[in-house]
Amino acid sequence: VREAVRRPGGGRGGLTPAAFGLAPPRRSERARWSAAGERPPDRAVFYRLGRPPGLAKQPHLLIEPGDVEDTALIPGDPGRVDRIASQCDDVETVAENREYKLVNATYDGVPLTICSTGIGCPSAAIAVEELAAVGVDTLIRVGTTGPLQSGIEIGDMVVATGAAKAEGTSKRYEDATVPAVPNYDVLSALVDGAEANGEDVH
Repeated sequence: VREAVRRPGGGRGGLTPAAFGLAPPRRSERARWSAAGERPPDRAVFYRLGRPPGLAKQPHLLIEPGDVEDTALIPGDPGRVDRIASQCDDVETVAENREYKLVNATYDGVPLTICSTGIGCPSAAIAVEELAAVGVDTLIRVGTTGPLQSGIEIGDMVVATGAAKAEGTSKRYEDATVPAVPNYDVLSALVDGAEANGEDVH
């Protein structure tokens, strides 16, 4: 993305500062950014402007404020959006584009959004950024995993208390030494809910 933003003439999809309503900083402005120890805007990986000027919707999820609920479940596979939604009521498909499928629904009377993220961290980051930009404040990643411990059986519930940051995307947001841990209140609610439902929780 950085290369595409910096390339003159808008190559690779035209992702230039001008496409976001920005002009590349002059040399003197670059010097001021450098002196402050920060990257100039035309080298940023993500323009942290919320929604770029002139775009009616988020460019990948095709959503805008008011389209989503406060809480979102985010599986990877779009097919799992349908599987989760089949357990819910009041299901409404909001948008579908590329690897992203987004529906709103209610479960036990609680409104929620279900949105696929596709495979890998970069596409997940796009989904998280755009969901947060339109009002989602709690994101819960849901899916399956292969266990390394022999005591975990197929079908057991795993509530992750942390994650290894052995990929490249998170390094664009924070230092690798910052622990990747969930919000404690959300973590506790997930464990309590699973145990109350009689699940074996790891």
